[in-house]
Amino acid sequence: MAADTKLSLRIHGMHCASCVSTVENGLARLDGMQSASVNLATASAVVQFDRDKLSQDRIIGAVSELGYSASVGQDDILKANAEELATARKQFFLSLVFSGPLFIIAMWPMLLGHHGEAIVSPRSDALFQGLLAAGALFWAGRSILADALKQARHGRANMNSLIAMGTLAAFFWSVYASVRIWGGIQKPLYFESAAVIITLILLGRLLEAHAKGKAGEAIGALMNLRPAKALAVFNNAEYELDAATVRPGMMLKIRPGERIAADGKVTEGSPVIDESMLTGESMPVEKNVGATVIGGSLNGNTPFVMKVTAAGEQS
Repeated sequence: MAADTKLSLRIHGMHCASCVSTVENGLARLDGMQSASVNLATASAVVQFDRDKLSQDRIIGAVSELGYSASVGQDDILKANAEELATARKQFFLSLVFSGPLFIIAMWPMLLGHHGEAIVSPRSDALFQGLLAAGALFWAGRSILADALKQARHGRANMNSLIAMGTLAAFFWSVYASVRIWGGIQKPLYFESAAVIITLILLGRLLEAHAKGKAGEAIGALMNLRPAKALAVFNNAEYELDAATVRPGMMLKIRPGERIAADGKVTEGSPVIDESMLTGESMPVEKNVGATVIGGSLNGNTPFVMKVTAAGEQS
């Protein structure tokens, strides 16, 4: 009989749906892997495997071979979202420091309507633009280029690969054009295109991180609805325990005015439950034996007994 094991992993380095597909397909090909589900929003994976054929270290190694990294367990989502937001904000404003002045220098003639008239000499103009573009591309946008290089080494391409191709093409053409300008031959420069593309991509990632942070805060608020204690019923005796220790199959007694510690089904009583914080239903809902109750909702004036069907992260 197969020794099935379920494992939760934190996946580092994913940026798009292509990354999710790559990790899922790579894990699915492992001998002994039964299922693999990867979540981009939480940067995590849940795998089920036969431990007689496959080990935890082999799974982590397979993720590394795909160009990503993995660690056992799941990070605190709120903390991870805050760190992602801080990193995204830093990268965006760093790129803006370079691309802002670069855009002004490059667009100055058109902004003033003086065609072909730069702020400084053509040689200095090309030099300044090149230095600013290099800062935006290779410093602020280094994570994009690093991931594109990693994907190329593994014979794959993702969203960062396309960004890197476009921005590097514009940058190195402009380097060639700068050399010709220093030789006295005028050529168009596209340094600002490379820098602005990087800045806009980083702005998008900043907005995405901000949205994920808001969603995480909403989830955290829902988690805070779960009470700290629960009243369990064993052999007609009542015992108070930590809500975090509640498991499916347990019988809980919910007293009037208490929040429900986990999802379950009513086995005794006919309570009236306030589910407004979870479902938006403004009126309390009457429940009968066999009805489903949701963890975090608020009991009315009627005590009842329920059987837990889901608790903790599954609730």
